[in-house]
Formats: sequence, C-alpha cells, structure tokens
Amino acid sequence: MKHSIEKFHDISSKAFDETSHYKFNKNIDITDKYRKGRLTSAEWISKLVYIFMQKEKNLAKEFQEEINIQREKLKDLNEGDYKE
Repeated sequence: MKHSIEKFHDISSKAFDETSHYKFNKNIDITDKYRKGRLTSAEWISKLVYIFMQKEKNLAKEFQEEINIQREKLKDLNEGDYKE
C-alpha cells in the first residue's frame, strides 16, 4: 500500500501532465471553453494536493512535538506514580 505522500505526488504529476497537455497543445479539436475547464480543474487539483501535502508534513512535525511533550511529562513522574 502506498503512503499518502506518494499518492499525492502521483496525483500532482497527473494534474501537471494534464495542465501541460491542454495549455500547450493547440492541435486538439476542442472548444476554448472545454480547454479552460480542464485547465481550471487541473490547477484546482494541484492546489488541493499541495495543501494536503503541507498538512502531511506538519502532521509528522506535530506528532514528534507531542511525543517530546509526553516524554517530558513522564520524566517528572516518581517511580511509584506509574508503577503498581
């Protein structure tokens, strides 16, 4: 099973490919309205993926901070406070 960052990277790559395809390939037999819609949706997906990738990065940082906070709290416990 892929990790979420890998999935986000795959989605971002596909959105970039689609953006490039519709932005620079003028030989396609489509309307300007359709082209604009495809570009808008690909750019929207790219931005959404970026937001979730940033959240993923922050999640690991927040998790490590919480581990450190809990570790500091446990240092202050006396031997009998947590053992029976």
